[in-house]
Amino acid sequence: MAKMKKYIVLSLLLCLSFPISAQANSASIFVLPITGTGSDAKDNEFFYNKLITEITLLQFNIAKTMRDSEFYLIGTLAASPDDPKKYVFHLTLFDSKTSESSADGELLYENLDAINDPFMLLLFSILHTIPASAGRDNWRNKRMYVGGAAFWTPRIYTAEGSVMHLANFGGGVNAEYHFLSFLAAEAGIELATDLVRVYDSDSDNYKNMLLEIPILVKYVLKPGDFSVFEPYAGIHLNIPFMKTTVPPVLSWMVGFQYGVKAGPGILYIDPRFSMDIGKSRLEADNLGELLFQRDIIHLGIGYKVGFSTRR
Repeated sequence: MAKMKKYIVLSLLLCLSFPISAQANSASIFVLPITGTGSDAKDNEFFYNKLITEITLLQFNIAKTMRDSEFYLIGTLAASPDDPKKYVFHLTLFDSKTSESSADGELLYENLDAINDPFMLLLFSILHTIPASAGRDNWRNKRMYVGGAAFWTPRIYTAEGSVMHLANFGGGVNAEYHFLSFLAAEAGIELATDLVRVYDSDSDNYKNMLLEIPILVKYVLKPGDFSVFEPYAGIHLNIPFMKTTVPPVLSWMVGFQYGVKAGPGILYIDPRFSMDIGKSRLEADNLGELLFQRDIIHLGIGYKVGFSTRR
């Protein structure tokens, strides 16, 4: 009983001394399956699941593969050389980049009934060695991001004169893959209204809905500690739902996304300019066929979440 109280007191002291920055550390850790033999066939699964649970509660990220991790843990079970009734759980933390061990420790147990406090002591002492700075940049260092955005998209229509129509809005979803830390490709699906106003008259409005498929290449910059800046260029495909206005199939575009960390992902703004490659066509009974140039301003706000940390 006295020994158990000692473990509880030590655990509480260690929790209090564990730096807040380290507890909130977003470093990614990969846990390998536990090897060796313990007091029971279920010991391996028990220790593995307990590691996953406690590491998650301490707000570290569990990496799905060693390749995606900054650190990895190897746990082994073996009979105690000094007492055949007891077993040893040994745990070692490795740096994924160098494969060098950075901390290790072990605990002696007879069965799993009283394992909690010594296990927490062992885990705290090992994770305490991870620098508070580890994982700080993971949110903007993912291989894949998915997200969505809403946007306001004023359009400039030029035939004999130029008219800007402000009442066009849209939204969409997108996915991007980062081939390198500074280079990414993105594709998406967007729906946008395409309201054309002729002769500056409210009665001569022609409505359409377009499916736009943007495909772009982004250059990724990471200024400071809390932002990401991604200028891009590309094309988008235009697919009209109605035949009132018929845009060309392709438009070119340039723009940038500027994002900041917000929760688990990135909140970003997305200003863009695009121009049709060719003329759009308007067909109306009172106008006949009217050809016009369509230039598009796109002002969006979106949110995206990353997956698979790049080491």
